[in-house]
This record gives sequence, structure tokens and C-alpha cells, in this order.
Amino acid sequence: LSVATDGAGSCDHADIKHEARLLYLLSRNSKSIANKGGQSQLSSFDFDIKSAFSSITSTPASAMGLHNLGQIKENYLADMVFWRCEFSHLPIVDPQVHLMMSMGPENVEHVMVNGRFIALNRKHTAVDL
Repeated sequence: LSVATDGAGSCDHADIKHEARLLYLLSRNSKSIANKGGQSQLSSFDFDIKSAFSSITSTPASAMGLHNLGQIKENYLADMVFWRCEFSHLPIVDPQVHLMMSMGPENVEHVMVNGRFIALNRKHTAVDL
């Protein structure tokens, strides 16, 4: 499953991590309904936190035939977002859950595209025209 946003026409915030978070929550809720003996059309929908991250990284890159994106590997293009972690409320159990559930765009510190920082310390470093 790949997650994408196409802008304000269908999504008010165009926040791809937010969309993956919603799918993760939907999956959790459908499992909860099924575990209580209820009916859910999504009871077989399994979307754990690893799936949430894959849905916005490696899966869409692979679906578009871009086999050198979506993972941190040697010889892959470096497109990364660096998040400022607020450890005062970090769940000890799983930092990935914390990132997906608790952190928003306000926590983004740096953004790298193709190995070049385009935002550093929350300030744009370059503009492509």
C-alpha cells in the first residue's frame, strides 16, 4: 500500500505522514472492533507502524519504478527528513510509534533532497526555480 497526497484540492494539509498515521489508526480501530466481536469491513486490514513508514518511503518509490529511493542504503539518493525528538514524552516502548503518532511538521529540523540540505535548522537553504 502506497500513501500519497496531491495537494490542497483533496487534502487540506498535504502532510503525507499524517495520511499514513490515519491509515495506522484505522487499522488499529478495525482490529479493536473485531476483537470485541463486532463486524468491521476492514477486519483483515493489517497496517502496523512499519507498514505506515513503508507506505510513504520504499513502497511508493518501488511502485513508481524508482529503485534507488525510499531506503537508506549505499548508492541510493538521500531524500531524508530529520526530526527534533521531544524526549520528555517519548514512549519508551517504540520510538517509531512516537514519531508517527506524536510528531508533526513543527518538529522537522532539516530536510535533505538528493543528498543536499534544502532546509537546515528550520530555514530554507536553497530555492529551485
